[in-house]
Amino acid sequence: MSVFRPKNLKDGVNGVNISGDGSLPGERDLFNKAYNLEIEHMPTGYKVVFPAFLENFSDAYTQSWNAEEVYGRMDPIAVYQNTRRAIAMSWNVPANSPEQAKRNMDLINVLMSFNYPSYQQQGGQTTGAVLNMSPLVRVRFVNLIHNSKDEDKGLMGYINGFTVDVRSENGMFMDDSLPAVYPKSITLNFELNVLHEHLMGWTTGKTGDPVLRESKNGFPYRTDSPLPSEQQSAGSNVTLKPRNQNKSSALAGGSGNITRSRRRRRRRR
Repeated sequence: MSVFRPKNLKDGVNGVNISGDGSLPGERDLFNKAYNLEIEHMPTGYKVVFPAFLENFSDAYTQSWNAEEVYGRMDPIAVYQNTRRAIAMSWNVPANSPEQAKRNMDLINVLMSFNYPSYQQQGGQTTGAVLNMSPLVRVRFVNLIHNSKDEDKGLMGYINGFTVDVRSENGMFMDDSLPAVYPKSITLNFELNVLHEHLMGWTTGKTGDPVLRESKNGFPYRTDSPLPSEQQSAGSNVTLKPRNQNKSSALAGGSGNITRSRRRRRRRR
């Protein structure tokens, strides 16, 4: 598929038919079983779909605290600010034939265009343009990258950039007519800074137990035994302790310690 029409781009430029072009058997299996990495460019709605030849995946949750040093105090006074999530992953894009290698380069061209925003023309083509929408993306990869609020959409965020690593040790397909070279293997990677579309954190549910503020599909990895939320109950593997029971046991232990401490002081006197 060398010519991309808007309809194909909306559906995923290589997600329609990959048979008969020298594709790897493993690639067809991944597509048929929906083990795909899907990246959508939100300003245009265009998307690309890659078979999940995953090489590396990391999901980092980073808490931000404002720690203030106070004179005479050993520990700083820390005030919580936020928790950020960043997903980094790399995957391989192999080619089994010159046709597939060219198609891979076409896909990568489309993917690299997702680095740029959309503009709105003001007064004509020669008078400049105004930034219309930043290059936000939606990414979906089975249960590891998914939207906990809406399964039909990918996880929204912004990307620091893409890296294209040509694996030259695996060889190239050469086209003497241009001339041009098409790598047999390319590694792509990116880091997605997640922008949550649902409310995060905990609150008190209707029964008085702690529940997630908003999560319907097992945040963050879509498990069969999700944590309790205002939208759904807890899974069978989640054990909840009544809030009042925790409070009473803590208070009882504290009062006992205070009583023993007073008795010791009286004996010393």
